[in-house]
Amino acid sequence: MSWGGGLMGGSCRLPPCLESRHSSSSLRKSAASPPVAGRALGGGAKASSTAAAAGNRRTRSLQRGRWKSLATRTDGAELKVEERCQGGVDEDGHGHYRYRGHDCHYERRGDPHATSRILCLHGFGVGSFQFRAQLEGLSGDTTCVYALDFCGQGSSWPPLDAAPSDSDGFSYSLDAWVEQVEHFLNTCVGGSRGPVYLAGNSLGGLVAINVAAKNPALVSGLVLLNATPFWGFVPASTTTSTSDPATRIAAEMVAAVLPWNGALPAPRWLMRVITPYWEIFRAPGSIRTLLALVYVDDATLDDELVMNIRRPTDHPVASSTFASVLWSPKPKVSYNDALKSVREAGVPVALVYGRDDPWVTPLWGQRLKRRVPGAAYYEVTNCGHCPHHEAPEVINEIIKGWIRAVATGAPPPREPVAAGGGRGIVGILVDGKPRRPTEWLVYCIDSLTANNGRRPGRETGRSRTR
Repeated sequence: MSWGGGLMGGSCRLPPCLESRHSSSSLRKSAASPPVAGRALGGGAKASSTAAAAGNRRTRSLQRGRWKSLATRTDGAELKVEERCQGGVDEDGHGHYRYRGHDCHYERRGDPHATSRILCLHGFGVGSFQFRAQLEGLSGDTTCVYALDFCGQGSSWPPLDAAPSDSDGFSYSLDAWVEQVEHFLNTCVGGSRGPVYLAGNSLGGLVAINVAAKNPALVSGLVLLNATPFWGFVPASTTTSTSDPATRIAAEMVAAVLPWNGALPAPRWLMRVITPYWEIFRAPGSIRTLLALVYVDDATLDDELVMNIRRPTDHPVASSTFASVLWSPKPKVSYNDALKSVREAGVPVALVYGRDDPWVTPLWGQRLKRRVPGAAYYEVTNCGHCPHHEAPEVINEIIKGWIRAVATGAPPPREPVAAGGGRGIVGILVDGKPRRPTEWLVYCIDSLTANNGRRPGRETGRSRTR
């Protein structure tokens, strides 16, 4: 969300220990620094230059103290590398681990040895905080729930005390986040304990699809919450697994002329161009405007939400991350090929779409349903792009019922799930057939082009989806 044009939403707070430490650290640093003017020598210009330099140093120092605190426990002790690798969390359920030059953050609720485990993956620019209702509402005696911050989002960033080269070469691409999730599942969640359900919203849904396509043995099932069907502007490199020769040739031509492939560090010339736009994107007014586009309930759009979404953009490398996201290539595996792999592997799928999302409309859910015919498809009325945050009680009940059905081999529940408070939010199991003229037009086009003219939904292949 914090990237202005991202698919986002939600609200968060840092753990109280981090907020209090940041505040006290700021006061100590301010009190310990003598007035800049008293140290300046020479004329007014030199004094102004010295004051500005000292102010910049003080700002960087505060940022360093603020973000370095993200790698500490609530008692102030540094998390050991062994704890990070094994997925240890503090008493508030927050954990950190090192991955490719990043101090990655996640949250966990419930017993990690529970029989059922769920990993929640957020949309672009937000973080684990957006799944707080799922962390609390889905965890229990038999279920453990995780929520992970992608590298360069939420609270997963390169440590400020690390060497500048530690994250050089890292490209904030969809493939990088897919690899991060696989590493997290194997290292922190424990791949040897069995597969895990992946629940992903928007970008997180697309990441979940690619994880399941690449390594289906890690995945018990997919819950796709208004999953975006596309990511990236730059064509993928020659390693793209697309079956379309024309697309492959175009990708090779574009890659040959691009001045940058999205891998850090970002070119200085590009940062000079992007920085002014970056400042506009992360402005509170821009964040509020974008939130208003994707949320139906205006009561969600408060000052705390805007502040919490903006907070990650204060990290010193946030603007470079934004540039890397814009320039990083599309995923190596195309969307259609990934869905085909998921279907052929028989991974259970639940599609859950906010019906009033202006970006990833139900049309995209219908198309996905046609490619994975065995998927359960739910639509949630009076709900936008982030149904898990806007209607958590409805989404939690849908997820619980669907997981029970997968575990027992029963069909998914057909009873509508309604939210309290008279808001008119209802989750409904639907057949996924087109309703509007535009949806019918897309259906006809898909029918003519899918699988060399065969109608979508008639694909062959094993399926255990529900």
